Amino acid sequence: MIAKRLFALVTVVAAWCVAIAGPKGVWLNTSHDFGTINENDGDASCVMRLVNVGDEPLVIVKARASCGCTTPKYSTKPIAPGDTLDVTVAYDPVGRPGRFSKKIYIDTNGEESRSTLTVSGVVVASDKTIKVRYPVDAGVLKLRNHTLALGEIKRGKAKSAFVDAYNQSTDTLRPQWLNVPEYLNVMSAPKEVPPGEQLSFSFYLNTFKCDKWGLIEDEITLIPTPGAEPFAFKVTAVIEEDFSKMTPGERMNAPAIAISPDRLDMGLLSHDQGVVTKEFTIENFGNDPLLIRRVYGTEGIDIDIDKTKIKKGKTARIKVSIDPSKVYSKIINARITIISNDPERHNTSVRVVGEIK
Repeated sequence: MIAKRLFALVTVVAAWCVAIAGPKGVWLNTSHDFGTINENDGDASCVMRLVNVGDEPLVIVKARASCGCTTPKYSTKPIAPGDTLDVTVAYDPVGRPGRFSKKIYIDTNGEESRSTLTVSGVVVASDKTIKVRYPVDAGVLKLRNHTLALGEIKRGKAKSAFVDAYNQSTDTLRPQWLNVPEYLNVMSAPKEVPPGEQLSFSFYLNTFKCDKWGLIEDEITLIPTPGAEPFAFKVTAVIEEDFSKMTPGERMNAPAIAISPDRLDMGLLSHDQGVVTKEFTIENFGNDPLLIRRVYGTEGIDIDIDKTKIKKGKTARIKVSIDPSKVYSKIINARITIISNDPERHNTSVRVVGEIK
């Protein structure tokens, strides 16, 4: 069968040589799949063959690859009518794990001056490369990051980000995410990841579905493949109010926050003395009602606010309670964050200090 095909190809080439005037190149193969190659084995190479089916000499004028990792080598001598030229294409897999597809552009003096060749395959990464590019160990799946910080997002907006990963196993993986909050969408591309290939997790945060303000922190669970050990992945973002569309008049009448005091000293505490409570007040010295979007502190601090809508000239009281028996450090140095609709000071804070004897 192979012999018959080669004979037919030679017959066609011979016919072209008679029929075509001027130089003309015909490729016997324009693509090559290396299959799976190991990064530690160095360059992988293949040969692409070009036949001059014209009646004048054919010359390769220029050759370039779409990436510096791919190198074409060839003779610059003219190809006589009926002769064949070998173009050797080498691919360097070092530091490039996963599937690849690279193009090589060949320019000749022939009738169709440009040809495009393609080499493809999958690089199985070395341990050294994996540790550098994917330092986070999630079992058979290696990740670029163990957390995702989405930064500041205006209320009413959305934001997306990506985390790259690599399948170091010998099996196809089907990653799953659990405990994902309603406001967050996580997708894997591709959904099924063959051995030695890369994937990307896309995260999409929609503030319309998030009822929190300020800093949000959620820990979601990655299952690399059914039955595998779960991996805890942390996602953080800061949801802020968008004041950019306020008119000058609206800003003049906007609420204005004042906090007193901005530092609570709990004093010298003992583990067995019970809960200690201090207070601070929030006053609105603006015109429009001051809306307290959220008040939150570090772990171990309980916060109670008597109202979240404060009219002009009015105040709200906030009680801050600490149970010394639940404080494991000798020094208390915490922060309470207040998120409001004051366009000038929408994010303010109160420090809480003290000492455990």
